[in-house]
Amino acid sequence: MEDDSTVEELAAAQNAMVGMLKQGRSLSGNERNCCFLNLGSGQFATVSAVSGLDFLDDGRAVAVVDWDHDGDLDFWTSNRNAPRIRFLRNDTPSGNHFLALRLVGNRSTTNRDAIGARVEVVVRDLKAGEASGHSPLIKTLRAGEGFLAQSSKWLHFGLGRTQQIESVSVRWPDGTVEKFAGLERNRRYVLKQGVSEEGRLVAGPHSPEMWERPGRVKTFSRATADLPAQSDPARIPLVTLLPVPQTSYVTLDSPSGDSSRRPLPLGEDRFVLVNLWASWCRPCRVELKEFTEREAELRAAGIEILALSVDGLGDDRSDAKLARDVLSELEFPFTTGVATPELLQTMNDLYHRLSPLWRPLPLPSSFLIDRSG
Repeated sequence: MEDDSTVEELAAAQNAMVGMLKQGRSLSGNERNCCFLNLGSGQFATVSAVSGLDFLDDGRAVAVVDWDHDGDLDFWTSNRNAPRIRFLRNDTPSGNHFLALRLVGNRSTTNRDAIGARVEVVVRDLKAGEASGHSPLIKTLRAGEGFLAQSSKWLHFGLGRTQQIESVSVRWPDGTVEKFAGLERNRRYVLKQGVSEEGRLVAGPHSPEMWERPGRVKTFSRATADLPAQSDPARIPLVTLLPVPQTSYVTLDSPSGDSSRRPLPLGEDRFVLVNLWASWCRPCRVELKEFTEREAELRAAGIEILALSVDGLGDDRSDAKLARDVLSELEFPFTTGVATPELLQTMNDLYHRLSPLWRPLPLPSSFLIDRSG
């Protein structure tokens, strides 16, 4: 059994790690992605830089597929951080050959997608007049590749400079084995499990079905995209409402002393829009001006605004006097005050609860508190 101190240390370490991740820190220690080339001799060479795959991403998974049907494999990669997904098209020039196979089970003793099937490809070198002596090429059809990823169910075999395909055999998930004949290089075939009407395996080698990429008949016409206007403001509507902890602010008339503190108005059967702003923040002043001009609409909607200046907090060198001058010039009609460090920390904590990454609280920021607080 772990003692209380050990549990507390583990909890503190976990909270620290979660905090660093939400700040955008890297789980991989800013290590670049790696790519290794199989030399065929039991050794691998790192080709990370020349491959173009050495991104500084927190990588999670790689899905492999011949996306453009040109005979080589392309990559889709996913990451914990941005960009969350990348497409990497393989355009490496090569005179090598390939074979692509799609398996179809009989739906009775084998699942239709043939998950679990094992394919063995034997190649022949015509110059030697016999089997090339290379080990058979073997692949197993799996459901799932890495973390939260699924590669194509096409099995792709790189044949190199092989002259001829000697044989292809499939061991289906139900244990039966079939051989397919007549397959050619640089082709795609569908291999169906051969079963008679009585459910017995058909004898002898089976003919594969050649698959051709469907032609595209879609035509496109020129059009103008109707893009929405870009905007800096962001809104986070809540599915589950969070209760706002009780805290206080300081009135602008007497910015010092305990008597100037006021509790944040919570649960007073009205909506309160807590607006954080600063005198040096131009968007803040524009927003305060709009609040002033639309006072009647806001009050008709049952919304009270509490404009709290953050002047002078932290490293800010401005002071509450500048905030009072701005509000006086606007003839601001709503409740005003100065945010305390405790209130600012409360709002910052709420903001971090609502956003996936811990970024500094932007200005202006507003929190709409309902009648229940």
